[in-house]
Amino acid sequence: MMHFLIRRLLVLSLRIGSIAAVLLVLIEIGFGWLREDSIHVWNLAFSAPVSPELSPSGESAVTWVWRAFGNSVPTLLIAMLGIWMIGYGWGILGSRFRSLGASFLLRAPFGIAACFPGFWLVILISLYSYFVWERPGFADEIRVEQGPDLVVWWNASVVALPLILVGSSRLLRAVSSVLTDRAAETHRGAFFLLGASSEEVFYQQVCRPVRHQLAELLDRVFPLTLGGLVIVETAFHQGGIGFAFVKGIREGSTSVVFLSAFLIACLGAILALVRECLVYWLERRES
Repeated sequence: MMHFLIRRLLVLSLRIGSIAAVLLVLIEIGFGWLREDSIHVWNLAFSAPVSPELSPSGESAVTWVWRAFGNSVPTLLIAMLGIWMIGYGWGILGSRFRSLGASFLLRAPFGIAACFPGFWLVILISLYSYFVWERPGFADEIRVEQGPDLVVWWNASVVALPLILVGSSRLLRAVSSVLTDRAAETHRGAFFLLGASSEEVFYQQVCRPVRHQLAELLDRVFPLTLGGLVIVETAFHQGGIGFAFVKGIREGSTSVVFLSAFLIACLGAILALVRECLVYWLERRES
């Protein structure tokens, strides 16, 4: 296990180095050649103050981007936990219901909700508040004096909701596909003749052998989530890392663009390392 971890850490270092090199080349092409700016990648100043449009207090690029990254952490935590819970949970449940011929039970909650006028009223209010206030669901006028600042998590949950909807639907289909293929290869009739119940056959003979394949889906939707984070933070004017990336491009701040893009890409590389270690551990347990 230690040798595997050392090898994966070396691969992670190479990935991070490659990410930095590719970003430098893209920034030089985008800002130095296409925009014909006088600023080049060899003139990046991470400790210099950013422009007043980005930070009126004159923070450095590192401080400003790191603060923006901290603002995105609650959103990413809520989004990824929601995606994993719904994607894996409903994917396994959907395969189970499909084997029993009761897949309509998964569609029932949405059909019932669609019959209530209040369901559509909430959607219409959200759309109206977005176009009028530009920040639907945000409670910026509330200031928490004592105790945990739940307003921050409320705002993060509003931004994370579109990411959860998109990411969980992709992961749900991927999980269901893996289990459906495994169920088609399993001779369940033989286990039934031996006295096993349908539940035992599904969880022991269908789910258990493909645990490592399910673990390989851990970061399947993470690139999509990071790309969506840039879009939703910009749309909702949430001062996170995605918003910092877009604003850095608009203001021509190459330092902010590099740091924000580098942090976003490093998150994907770190999660890939976690997924590889988890898959390796599961494969060793099965062997």
